[in-house]
Parts: sequence; structure tokens; C-alpha cells
Amino acid sequence: MISPILLRTVQIACMVLGAAPGPNSQQPTSGGAAIRAVTFEGKEVLLTPDGKWEYAPQAHSDSLPFRKAKWGMDSKSVLASEKVQPVQNADGVMTFKDRLLGKDVYAAYIFAGDVLVRGKYVLSAKHMNATDYYTEDYDGFLKALTQKYGKPIKKEVIWKNDLYKDDPSEWGTAISVGHMIAYANWTVEDTEIALIIYGDNFDVTVAVEYMSKLLEPVEDKLRADEDQGKL
Repeated sequence: MISPILLRTVQIACMVLGAAPGPNSQQPTSGGAAIRAVTFEGKEVLLTPDGKWEYAPQAHSDSLPFRKAKWGMDSKSVLASEKVQPVQNADGVMTFKDRLLGKDVYAAYIFAGDVLVRGKYVLSAKHMNATDYYTEDYDGFLKALTQKYGKPIKKEVIWKNDLYKDDPSEWGTAISVGHMIAYANWTVEDTEIALIIYGDNFDVTVAVEYMSKLLEPVEDKLRADEDQGKL
């Protein structure tokens, strides 16, 4: 028999995908094709045209989705996967201090409805020379991510102001005042990975974000419901 947790998750996923099964229904959407959903326990399920539930084959690598956690885990399970206590645990964000590629970072787990939907590394080290954020931090993570996941599907530098565009030695300054943004992104199985560097008012941020593709519409639905509840 299907568990209440699984049924509740399938109902949410089906609403997002345009279906609306009743509390005792096990029927997939019309059209003959199976649809894919995910449980709050992080397990993927297929709703097949013959009215049956099937757990989807798992093909995640050991390093995905984020650190030791899997998409769909609750905050208690994520906390148990870490060896230390978080420096922040409020408003759907659980943050730890760590080191990655020889750099100090914050590792943040992001939840929607107590469901893990995203993870993020944010570099916390500060540089005297703003260019080091680009040449050391951003480029260092770009090389490491490319080595592990291959060539990014998209890599771009966006200029909002061309003042420093022709002088690479000033690109760090350009980033720090918001003139330039650089990013790259990958798709690995059911996870989107994005590396970005941006700044404003001489404060630069370098971050790597991991996001569940399958849970993105569920996150949107849960956050919309939360917003509606506040009105």
C-alpha cells in the first residue's frame, strides 16, 4: 500500500503538472504517458498509465545532489548528515562553515516546506585586491567544476557598464561595483549547478548553487501556498 507521505507528495506534484488525483486515486494523468514525481523522502516515483505506482530507478552519483544529503530530505535528516552544528538554522535555511578547494565557505541547505530543494556554497574569504575574487576564486571553482562535470552548458560574462571592459586588470573592480557579472552552469542528472560572481558597493559574492530540477515546481507551489497563507 502506498504510504501517506508518498501519496501527499504525488498529489502535490500532480497539481503542479496539471493533474489532480483524489485522496484514494492512483490514476496518472491522461494521455498514456507515465509522469515522474518525488516523495518528501527524496524517492522518485513513476505514475504509469495502467494505474500503478512504480519507484523510478536511481542513478545518482555519490557526490550528488548536495554534500551528503539527497533532494527531498527533511531538515532533521540533513542535520544528522553533518558532523557539526549549524551557524544558522532559521527561515528555511541551514548554514554550516566549511573549507572547499582550500577556501573558507558557507554551505547552505535551502528548504521549502521542510523539503530540501537547493544547496549553496558561498565563499566567505575576503581579498585586498578585488581581481582575486575573479582570477582565484571564480576561475578556481570554474576549473574544478569543469574537471568534475565537464564543459558547462553555458558560460557568459555580462557587462552592465563597459567602463572597465577593455582592461582585464580592473575586472575585479568592475565586478565589485556591479558593472560585470560572470556565470556558468551545468546539468547533471536531475540537478542544476550554477557558478556565479557578482558584486555591489565594493562587496563581491562568489557562489555555487545546486538545485533539484524535479523539485523546482514543487518548491514554487509550496512557496506560493506559504505566501497565500500570509495574505
